[in-house]
Amino acid sequence: MPRYDPYYADDTRGVHFEVLVDGHYVQAYVAQAVLLATYGVATTGTECVNAYLAHRVAINQVVMSRVCAHGQETVLVQADELTPSGKP
Repeated sequence: MPRYDPYYADDTRGVHFEVLVDGHYVQAYVAQAVLLATYGVATTGTECVNAYLAHRVAINQVVMSRVCAHGQETVLVQADELTPSGKP
């Protein structure tokens, strides 16, 4: 269980969350602009969190892959790492 629930931060304009990777929690972030460009609905903080939750498995997979490749630093999820809704 994460140490905190995903939340939207006004100062960073994105969703902050944690992913458990190999027994360690890794902090991660996905920007509102990335959520909007990728999934189409993320104009408010609540919509951003809901978009993250709706696509949590895919987004968390990006975090896990990055941690395996680069270590346990905070992960900033990039748009090119996600598949837009409705795309293969």
